[in-house]
Amino acid sequence: MGITFKELEMRQSIIVLLLICFSLIITITAPVHASQVKTNKKVTGTHTSMKRHHTDSQVRTIEGIIQHVTDDSIQVRGKYYSISGIPLTDPSGGKDLKRASLMTGKKVEIFFNEDRITSILIFDDMVE
Repeated sequence: MGITFKELEMRQSIIVLLLICFSLIITITAPVHASQVKTNKKVTGTHTSMKRHHTDSQVRTIEGIIQHVTDDSIQVRGKYYSISGIPLTDPSGGKDLKRASLMTGKKVEIFFNEDRITSILIFDDMVE
């Protein structure tokens, strides 16, 4: 009553599958635990380090053509943005522009930091 060759092969296959599963688990969870060691932050979920990275500083831009201008706002891509007290600059970054530079059809890039407008870049008209 010994172990047959087929039973031995099955046991080896099961062991190999278990080792593969174990290595996958370690591969998936290791980066989360490594980030915890580096930053000394408590890990509450498997994607905590990625979520924290995106919420620390929300810097973004919106680029588009001015569709409408009012006394204190501009419409770009269908949404109105307040321009009160916002610095207006040219693409070189060296020249502050006046509010009169904001005209329908001008290309602008609106810079945000944490959902607050920090500046508006007004591009020169381009000849096509």
